[in-house]
Amino acid sequence: MENNGWDKVSLAQYIELIGILSGSENLSEEEMDDITINVVSILENVDSDTIRNMSYDDYIKVNHNVGFINTPIPTEYKTVLDINGTELHLIPFNTLEFGAFIDIEHYLTSEVTYISNLPKILSILYRQEVKPATALNAAVYETYDGWVDVRDVLMDKVSITSLYGVIEKFKIIKRIEKIEGLVIYDLFET
Repeated sequence: MENNGWDKVSLAQYIELIGILSGSENLSEEEMDDITINVVSILENVDSDTIRNMSYDDYIKVNHNVGFINTPIPTEYKTVLDINGTELHLIPFNTLEFGAFIDIEHYLTSEVTYISNLPKILSILYRQEVKPATALNAAVYETYDGWVDVRDVLMDKVSITSLYGVIEKFKIIKRIEKIEGLVIYDLFET
């Protein structure tokens, strides 16, 4: 994947950005300036007061560094994540346990909840491989358990470019899920 700036943005930063940018239409110039400062603050990991007190030249340089935000996030994604030496694999959606499916449905209850629950949803979908695939058998993944609240913190640190394509697929699933019920399984084949 090409490094376009988005590679340095974590899932947690992406969620913060969505929170700031949601509802930013029809704002005054002053309100837009505040949003811009907050966006730069998140992406550069610098306090917003520090940015407000920068010289104009320094502000222009920092603002240029985050210009990638106006480019699309790549929709490719990793099917295997290495988090602190542990490999987590994106499991086929049609292998989700009933409890995992119900929890994902719960996390998708509203747009705000959906965005803030992305780490939990992705924690359900990315699992450790217990037994690799063979010529005759599919891979076996760990069963769904109570580790979502632990792994979601780890998912927060993963680059958005590793996950964004999966998130895009969830938007498709969220729009279609009420139409055909369990037909959504076919939409999420990896």
